[in-house]
Amino acid sequence: YPSEGESSTVSSASLLRSGFRMNPDRILMTEVRGAEAWDFLKGSSSGHAGNLTTVHESTPEDAVLGLVQRCYMNPECQNLPYNIILRRVLSNVDVIMSIKYIDEEDNRFASGIYYRDIHFQEYFEKLKE
Repeated sequence: YPSEGESSTVSSASLLRSGFRMNPDRILMTEVRGAEAWDFLKGSSSGHAGNLTTVHESTPEDAVLGLVQRCYMNPECQNLPYNIILRRVLSNVDVIMSIKYIDEEDNRFASGIYYRDIHFQEYFEKLKE
């Protein structure tokens, strides 16, 4: 994207910003590892619904906390209160599913699910400061 072209480094965050500007139906991001979590959430809350990404955490609760921590890696979030970021994560993520391996043959099962329409208030009360 032209406005991103001046920067010498291509990052996940710059690719996300460029992708959202192109008004896609969906954004698929392989994994949220750092500060780009905030950009992903901002895009998801600005009318770009149905996006998909992964995070490496053990449970849906850990995934929520992990996304909050990753948001704090972004300079835009440094001074935002924890509960504001928590609410942004919980309200902009539709589903979180944790997957566990059963055995050595890569058989898996869904070990936990967060579904916003059912679990939002429960998770917010449990995880808020």
